[in-house]
Amino acid sequence: MGSFSQEQLQAIADALADTSEGLTGPEIGHLLGSCHIKDTDPGITKRHRLYNAFAHEQNTRRDRTRIIGFIRKAMKPARFRPRA
Repeated sequence: MGSFSQEQLQAIADALADTSEGLTGPEIGHLLGSCHIKDTDPGITKRHRLYNAFAHEQNTRRDRTRIIGFIRKAMKPARFRPRA
């Protein structure tokens, strides 16, 4: 399978880590772990954290398989229940 461009990785990270509608920090950590993607920078902003993890994963493995798995898990409809 091919790779995402830098711009594509940035857009994916920006969308998934959107401040108001995106994943929370703990959700990002959980999903990265469950997808076997190294959380390279857990202490930085969400979008940069995701971008760095995705870029590291893709550069290390030379494919985007685990990133696509992350997107699928993050976008599962069951995750979107009203927050209290």
